[in-house]
Amino acid sequence: MQLATTIKETSLYQIPVVEQAKFLGLIFDRKLTLVPHLRYLRQKCMKAFNLLRVVAHAKWGSDEATLLHLYRSLIRSKLDYGAIVYGSARKSYLRISRNFTVIYV
Repeated sequence: MQLATTIKETSLYQIPVVEQAKFLGLIFDRKLTLVPHLRYLRQKCMKAFNLLRVVAHAKWGSDEATLLHLYRSLIRSKLDYGAIVYGSARKSYLRISRNFTVIYV
């Protein structure tokens, strides 16, 4: 009887239908194309990439090992998180993140 009471109580709430939902850091749209997430990912990686370009200045920039460490921690970590989910998206959708790595194209 307790189960029936729980179902009754939850059926009073309406679940809204939305265009996008963020779950565990991934943005899912209605059709599960993952385009909003890939655009968001590209925007976040562009900010990190611009920072990396400043640090890699030719005259006073960091050495190669430091730049590689920064790339792995700032850009690659963002690309790797959720890659299993959005790796199954269409290849044309994955071209959005082409500027950062060749792996996803």
